[in-house]
This record gives sequence, C-alpha cells and structure tokens, in this order.
Amino acid sequence: MLFEDVHSSGQADLCIEHLRREVAALLDDDLEYQSEEALTFLGQVIAEQERYDEFEAVARQMGSRAWRRIVHLVDRAMKRRKKALALKVFEAALTKGDHLDFLTKKYEKLKRGHWSPDPRK
Repeated sequence: MLFEDVHSSGQADLCIEHLRREVAALLDDDLEYQSEEALTFLGQVIAEQERYDEFEAVARQMGSRAWRRIVHLVDRAMKRRKKALALKVFEAALTKGDHLDFLTKKYEKLKRGHWSPDPRK
C-alpha cells in the first residue's frame, strides 16, 4: 500500500504525529476537505503499520463521513483475526454521517459472521 515503506517504528511515529498535527491544523484553517484527506492518510498509516491500539480512536475521529477508510481498518483487523477489534472500529465510527446506514449494515453483517470489504456484499 501507500505507506508500506515506513519501516522503522520511529519513522512511523513521526509520520503519524505529523498527520495528526495536519488534521488539526487544516481544521483550524476551515479546510474541512483537506483535513478529511489527511485523516484518511492517517488511518492508512495506522492500518499499514498495524497499530491496533490506535484503530478505535482514529475510527471515532473518522466517524461515518466516509465508508472506505472504516472498511479498510475493519478489513485489516479481520485479516489478522481480530474480530473483536473490527467490531470496536465499527462501534466507534457509527456516529452521524453520510455513510451511517451503509456502515451499520456492514457492522450487522460482521456481527452475524459475514465479512467482505466489497461494498456490494
């Protein structure tokens, strides 16, 4: 993926902290779209680096405004056989947003034991 070249833990930490600051700074400047893009990148880095302890918090920050980034986190957790974490990611993200209904349906399917990152399933 995009950030697989961030090998050392120190480099990943720097990247994550930089993105967190960017998300906040862009929001402070009323640049909502750019802030959302930076938040998506932050989620990608956290997922690629398998920072499982940060999945739930970043999902809470993301909410249900965009579905792909939540599905990406859930899929990474499921690929590593961490269903409880995947459920927590959904629960954290299920807040008011444009994709609440879609994510709720994916969450309910996962609770029943059916997971696919494909939006059609």
